[in-house]
Amino acid sequence: MTKNNFSAVIDLGYSNFRFSIFDSNYMNLYSCTKPVSEDEHEKNLSNTINFLIRDAEKKISNHINNIIVMYEDNDFHTIDISFKKNFDQKVNAKKNISSLLLEADQFVKNSYINKKIIHTNITRYNIDGIYQIKVTDKNLQAQSIILDIKFICLPFEKYKRITDVFKNNNIEVSNFFSSSYVKSFFYL
Repeated sequence: MTKNNFSAVIDLGYSNFRFSIFDSNYMNLYSCTKPVSEDEHEKNLSNTINFLIRDAEKKISNHINNIIVMYEDNDFHTIDISFKKNFDQKVNAKKNISSLLLEADQFVKNSYINKKIIHTNITRYNIDGIYQIKVTDKNLQAQSIILDIKFICLPFEKYKRITDVFKNNNIEVSNFFSSSYVKSFFYL
C-alpha cells in the first residue's frame, strides 16, 4: 500500500497489458486492458506503460508512487538446488532454515550474476533424513538440514529494462512477479 492508500498492479502479458488500482479494501478504483502486439510489446513498452499510468492518474486524481509488476516472458527459467547444512549439535530447525535460505540465495546470486531472482520456493525439506513438505513444529531440533529450493529467474538486463520504464515515470516497483507463477498459486 502507498501513502495514498491504494495499490497499483500491472500485468504485462503477451497479448494484453492489464492495469488496475485497488483501494485499501481491495475494491477496484480503476481498470484498463490494452491489447498489444508482439512488436508493440518490445518496441513501445515505455509508451504503452506511460499511457496507462497517465490515464489511471487522471481517473483517480492522484499520482501513482508504487506499482506491483506482473510479467510474463519466455526468458524466465528455473534453477533447482539442494542446499545441505550439518551441525555439530542439534539446533532449532525452524530458526536455521531462514539463514540457510539466505546462504542459498547468495550462492545463486554469485553463481548467476546476470540473472535476477524473482521467486524463491522451498519445494522440500529433509530434516535428519526425514523428508517433509513443510516444517510446522517451531521447536523441531535437527542436526542435518537439506533444503530443495527452486529459484525462478529472469535475465537481469530484461528486468532492469522493465523497472527502468517505471523509474522514468517516477514510479517505484515495489514487487516484481512472474504472472504464470502467481496465477498457478491462485489456481491451486
